[in-house]
Amino acid sequence: MERLGIWIAALMTLSAYSYLWKENPFFRVGEHLLIATNVSYLAITGYNNIKQSLAPITTEGRYSLIVPVILGVLLFTRWFPKLAWLSRISVAFMMGVAGAVSITGAISANFVKQIAATMIPLNSIDNIIMVFGTICTVSYFLFIQGKSPAGQAWGKATTFLGDVGKWVMMVAFGAAFGATVMGRLTLVMGRLQFLFGQWIPLIK
Repeated sequence: MERLGIWIAALMTLSAYSYLWKENPFFRVGEHLLIATNVSYLAITGYNNIKQSLAPITTEGRYSLIVPVILGVLLFTRWFPKLAWLSRISVAFMMGVAGAVSITGAISANFVKQIAATMIPLNSIDNIIMVFGTICTVSYFLFIQGKSPAGQAWGKATTFLGDVGKWVMMVAFGAAFGATVMGRLTLVMGRLQFLFGQWIPLIK
């Protein structure tokens, strides 16, 4: 059975990477199998969650769980055309909650914590570069092209800071892109090690 699992994993890997050549039936079969497996897993997980939530209601009197149980049951009405519209209630509720959580997390992570991270003592070159880069980046958005009514000197200063901020953003975007590429290459190396280490043992 272990060898069968390795073969299935290897064929699924090859089907995914066959898209690099062009879209083909082998890739479509792997794609449909992946989607079917994920949907089946989510359906079973959802059913088990509903089943586990029923026990505290009957044994502990936690009637507040009735609402999520009902919403969870309504999700399964998607499989019945005449009742499919009921699933929109659960989907809308989940989207609203997910949106609220995402917005709260985004404001905290991408705004508040980013500002707090720049409030550091200027006692090292790294800290000075970070604070200066942040100021230049903000200046790029606030004083683009030095269009400021405060005078020519102020306009030149803000233009300089904005130009530096543009370069800071280019370096940051390049580093982010490089990290993304390295992450993808790491995934590819892991798959190659699996293919030629476990499926076809050519490397040790």
